[in-house]
Amino acid sequence: MIYVARSDLIADIPSIYNAPAIIITSSLGLVANVLALWIFCFYIKSWKPNTVYSLNLAIADLMLAVFCLPFRADYFVRGKNWVFGDVMCRINVFLVSLNRAASIAFLMVMAMNRYFKVMHPYHRVSRISVLCAVKVSCLLWAESVAITAYLLAERHDFKYNKKTLCETLDMDNSQDTASVIWHNVVFIFFKFTLPTCVLLFSTLSIVFKLRQMSPELRHKYRKTIKLLAAVAIVFVLCFLPTSVTLIAVVVHRRTKDLNCRRYTISVQVFYNTLFVTYFNIVLDPIVYYFSSSVFQTAFRRALNTCRSGAATDTEAPSQEGELDDKPMKRSPVDCQTTETFSD
Repeated sequence: MIYVARSDLIADIPSIYNAPAIIITSSLGLVANVLALWIFCFYIKSWKPNTVYSLNLAIADLMLAVFCLPFRADYFVRGKNWVFGDVMCRINVFLVSLNRAASIAFLMVMAMNRYFKVMHPYHRVSRISVLCAVKVSCLLWAESVAITAYLLAERHDFKYNKKTLCETLDMDNSQDTASVIWHNVVFIFFKFTLPTCVLLFSTLSIVFKLRQMSPELRHKYRKTIKLLAAVAIVFVLCFLPTSVTLIAVVVHRRTKDLNCRRYTISVQVFYNTLFVTYFNIVLDPIVYYFSSSVFQTAFRRALNTCRSGAATDTEAPSQEGELDDKPMKRSPVDCQTTETFSD
């Protein structure tokens, strides 16, 4: 039986700009990530750990752009009326949360990878093989699914004024059920506190060390600064607003006074910033570009191929083979390599 909402708090939040914003975001994100996936599949010849993480980030973004955002756009076009049923609502809410969890996880591990390469270049973590990076990616996907799978276990559609809403939580319900508590833990710890601490620690440590270097050595790490800046921009613009407003919502819910104006404003701001979360699929390709010189080389090769109209995928390696990185030499241990690369 569909849960009947007890008030109009969620339904009456203005959302006139959500549909066009989601449609534009989905279109741009789809084009950018399909192009990135095309480059990953056909132009990258030498793989590195950060390239593996970028590929997984692109897969997460494509899942959101193809299987989720079109349904969310339709939902808002109809004036917050979900017409696809209970199962599709559960899947849709799950995919939104999964994309956020996976995107933050891969952004975080890319920042950590850069931290070890700069701060501890001879540590075994700085020398992991591509195979080990694949294993790390699988673990990150498993972790992301594990912390968001609870969304598939219960309904997220409820009736209000002859319309069916499809939302992660019913903000009108004052009861802190197990799913509500876990949702807050996942959102606040796994999607905000932990990545914020990791990104701040990695960035500040690298900046402090670079300030102690000579200008000549500092210039060598300019790509590292660009990557960290790109990761920080994605996190601050796309994930920080909803995280901060959700914390405000949780704080107000602890007072058990859901009719106060501050709680209403917190909920409205939270829902009005949710669409900003989707914009990460547009900004992530910038992270791909700065994450690895391998992707930059492949991107330039693909761009030159499109411009010339004469080169083919099989000809590209012979024409610009000197730009490819050397293949990695693996030791008998899967998660180690015998060479260190700047990545």
